[in-house]
Amino acid sequence: MKKHPTDQIIRKLREAEALSSQGKGTAEICQALEISAQTYYRWKSRYGRLDKDESLRLRKLEEENRRLSPTRRSIFRS
Repeated sequence: MKKHPTDQIIRKLREAEALSSQGKGTAEICQALEISAQTYYRWKSRYGRLDKDESLRLRKLEEENRRLSPTRRSIFRS
């Protein structure tokens, strides 16, 4: 499974919107973005309403969670 950064997901969703406005169907959009339809719909429901500022904030929070996660695990093991 490929893990896409949040900013890349949002970029791909904007590209999908452009393709959709050109009359492309979901299958064609997914093929162009090299993702499955399931991934497309999951991304669209999760990230479709985010603007650039919100996506940067989300990315910072995700990075902080990754950084703090090992610390949290070590605290709860003791």
